Amino acid sequence: MGLSKGEMALLQLVTDMVPGANPEELSSLLNQVVTERTFSGWQVQPSIQATIKRDIILKLAKYTKDHTEVKLNPDDYSKFSQEAMKYVEKHF
Repeated sequence: MGLSKGEMALLQLVTDMVPGANPEELSSLLNQVVTERTFSGWQVQPSIQATIKRDIILKLAKYTKDHTEVKLNPDDYSKFSQEAMKYVEKHF
């Protein structure tokens, strides 16, 4: 079974913005975060959007800590989550 549009978008974003990461592994982890938090109509609830964005940052920070080969400045976590949310809002 192929990837959904949302999964493909996250995979591409990780590939483009997270040097040294295993794109498939990290995008899968992020996809899990998103699918755990989304439901029909979630986009109109700012608290859910904020929770997803926060959880993306936390997952990225943990991944970066656990994988020393990932070269990502902690200041870039928020930028990554903002870009990820554009895809999440569109495809999930």
